[in-house]
Amino acid sequence: MRSSVHLPIRSKLESYIAARGIKKSWIADQLGISKSYFSQMTKTDNNGILQNAMSAEYLIKLAYVLNCKVEDIAEYAEG
Repeated sequence: MRSSVHLPIRSKLESYIAARGIKKSWIADQLGISKSYFSQMTKTDNNGILQNAMSAEYLIKLAYVLNCKVEDIAEYAEG
């Protein structure tokens, strides 16, 4: 039986891609998903916390596509 653990993850993706002029549609293409699904995966609340659980696999793939570290685009939001 799997237990589901939700860790609050703060996205730094918006500022990262804006600073580099990267288009979200290009990122979605590189990940092999639709732009709307990518937008859904990366939706945040007012505090920048991801609203939908993004798997570690996608975070790693995203960092690979962007040629950066996972820590450049996401961080654990303590307390």
